[in-house]
Amino acid sequence: MPDHLSEILRCPKCSKHGKGRLAKTENGDLQCKETDCLSLYPVSDGMPVMLTDAGDFLGFRRKILAARPAGIS
Repeated sequence: MPDHLSEILRCPKCSKHGKGRLAKTENGDLQCKETDCLSLYPVSDGMPVMLTDAGDFLGFRRKILAARPAGIS
């Protein structure tokens, strides 16, 4: 995922409050920097999966995270 996208994307849970900056993790995923949120958004094939738990009715985000090797969240 291009670096400039991580600079403009915001956490869907926190963006309505003008917050929700995201940072890349060691795995290349995105994580909300807000200490009361810290939501993790996986990046699959270069595309961030910006679904919240409520919006992930098909479980796509959870399936990506569950497929990771043990110890990687």
